[in-house]
Amino acid sequence: MTPMATRDVSLRAKILVSLFLVFSLSISSVLFGMWIYQRERLLAMTKDKATQAGLTIRASLGVAMLQNQRPLIQRSLDEVARVADFEAISILNPSGQVVLSSRRSLVGQVFAKDRDPACTVCHQDMDMPPRAGQFAAELRSHRGRYVRAVIKIDNEPDCRLCHGTGQPVLGLLMVDSSLEDIYAVLRTVSQRILLTALLTFAAIVVLISRIVDRFVLRPVRAFLEGIKQLEKGRFDGWVDIRGEGEFAEMAVSFNVMTRAIGRYVTEVRNNRDEIRTLYTIVQRMSETIEWQRVKGIVINLLREIFDAETTVFIHAADSTPGAFDVTWKKAGDKQFQAQYFLDAGEAPHGAVSRRDLERWWKGELTVPELDAEERRALVPLSLRSLRLGLVAVVLPAKRRFGRAERHLLPALTNHISVSLANARLYDLAITDDLTGLYTKRYFHTKAKDLADSFQAGGIGFCLLMLDVDYFKEINDTHGHPVGDRVLVGLAELIRANIRTADIPCRYGGEEFVILLPGSDIQAARQIGDRLRTSVASHTFQIPGAPPIQRTISLGLACCPLHADTAEELLMVADSALYAAKRDGRNQMRIAPSRRPEG
Repeated sequence: MTPMATRDVSLRAKILVSLFLVFSLSISSVLFGMWIYQRERLLAMTKDKATQAGLTIRASLGVAMLQNQRPLIQRSLDEVARVADFEAISILNPSGQVVLSSRRSLVGQVFAKDRDPACTVCHQDMDMPPRAGQFAAELRSHRGRYVRAVIKIDNEPDCRLCHGTGQPVLGLLMVDSSLEDIYAVLRTVSQRILLTALLTFAAIVVLISRIVDRFVLRPVRAFLEGIKQLEKGRFDGWVDIRGEGEFAEMAVSFNVMTRAIGRYVTEVRNNRDEIRTLYTIVQRMSETIEWQRVKGIVINLLREIFDAETTVFIHAADSTPGAFDVTWKKAGDKQFQAQYFLDAGEAPHGAVSRRDLERWWKGELTVPELDAEERRALVPLSLRSLRLGLVAVVLPAKRRFGRAERHLLPALTNHISVSLANARLYDLAITDDLTGLYTKRYFHTKAKDLADSFQAGGIGFCLLMLDVDYFKEINDTHGHPVGDRVLVGLAELIRANIRTADIPCRYGGEEFVILLPGSDIQAARQIGDRLRTSVASHTFQIPGAPPIQRTISLGLACCPLHADTAEELLMVADSALYAAKRDGRNQMRIAPSRRPEG
């Protein structure tokens, strides 16, 4: 069996096994409830029937008993037992001995009041008279299960002519009614319900199997086949998924990506180094679709391909008009990031002048360009009318861009632009329109990823939850547009006070959350304190409104110190935030540890 077929069988089996377990539990519950309810109901009806029949028999035998006609009484017992389909109808004397019975084998048998199950219910205390005048109980014997109704034959006035007044009870009438037919009916009904359920489940299995194959396995097979074609170096494959939804959208993006890669590979097929380089790009750029990570991959990839001394990436800031985010990395050093405004006098970076940035932003710089020394390359990244960024690649002092490298630049530019465009579209989907921070949905996704990584044996992470104190007053006093600008300014302060790997998100309204990879609570505490101090000392200058100052309250929780799952961590961080609010605001509270911090 091929790996693809194995994956199909495994996925289908998991779905069907899960469905079978749920179905089995449901059917078992129905059968159990039906058996218990119907059994008790039928038993009660049988007991009532036996008791009423006993009372009727006692009344009908009254004349024969008064006349002391034992043959007539015996015939009556036999006839009633046959017509009413009773197991046995017996008459016992006060000592518990059977004197007459429709079952001749019972005549002479003595029922012990202190031991027989049908007697001990009423004769619980042998020193006291029986508690009831009639009683019906379910019993079991070698003949099977049956109901026995026991009815007293009282010494009524008409009887005292022969029996005197010394005995209040002349005997007992005992009626046995079989329960085997009832249990047979219950078993038959249960079997039919189970058979119907199995047939229904078989039909559901066929239907679910087809649905899974049509809407899940078929698209997955198409993607796997497309990926296999990519693994073989073929970029002319086509993932055909009709309809709408996530799979269809992924297929469109996948087909666009493969077509773009195919064009680039065709252009450099005769150059071994270019093919190796483009293959490296395919692998690296396919690792993620998140904007920040793709941007970091671009910087590292260009530096490695050209063995550059410095690589700079500049793009328009999302949250601030006229601002640009500048990210750079030098060989052997870590990555740095800053924000630049066009109206500033200095250059955005030593490798990029203010004029270079203006030319790119105005659309004058559209193709890769080398400086006079052929040591620096400016690479504009764009797709159609979308300007994605400007990259500067600076070689070491003694190196120059060779012919093969100059030929490689346009191909790299096109592919990186497509990858950045896809990342930008994805980034827009996970970014809050107002603040430029990540959305609440993205937060939950990343928090779950971090929690899963911890469960798999990785390091933990921390969560900062913060809220603007008395934010409603701003909206009520100055209006919601001013409040929105305050939130934008707060988002900038958050970005300025966290690390590159941290994940800031707008959770809702004036509430924000920050995911801090790593379980170092001291580092997380420093970030929270730095952010709180920065906000408290900041004045929000908004046109049309007086200067505004606000504080924030924060709650901090770490995994695994305070919780093991993302949901639990969010709850304890929210509780810590509530404690900070309750204790006076403008402060940070750390969730109480459930284990020692060491």
